[in-house]
Amino acid sequence: MAGAAQAFCTRLPEVTFARKLNDAIAGLSPQAVRVALDNYESAASLAITLKLLATANTAEPAAPSVVLALGSERGWTGAERDLLRTNGFALAHLGSRVLRTETACVAAIAIVKSTLGWF
Repeated sequence: MAGAAQAFCTRLPEVTFARKLNDAIAGLSPQAVRVALDNYESAASLAITLKLLATANTAEPAAPSVVLALGSERGWTGAERDLLRTNGFALAHLGSRVLRTETACVAAIAIVKSTLGWF
């Protein structure tokens, strides 16, 4: 909160931690744009994926809410990818290199904000 105040920001992101992926997905808004970061099976970058998904979400004129799913550096298992896809997540990447989870989180949020004009 202190960082948000320093940045003159009144909008705080919601960060959720869950022990199981099923539990994390269960509480999500059905209207949110859903993207899971994945270096192994994703076909497009996060920025391109967001542009496609945000423009497809024309039912809501306001800025879409975005849910980012970030796993560990080891990546998602096949079963986890299937679960994510079944629950409306598109897979996207941040480039060819595997990033540490905390670095991927910061980079992904910056890309989301820049792509959707939230800066």
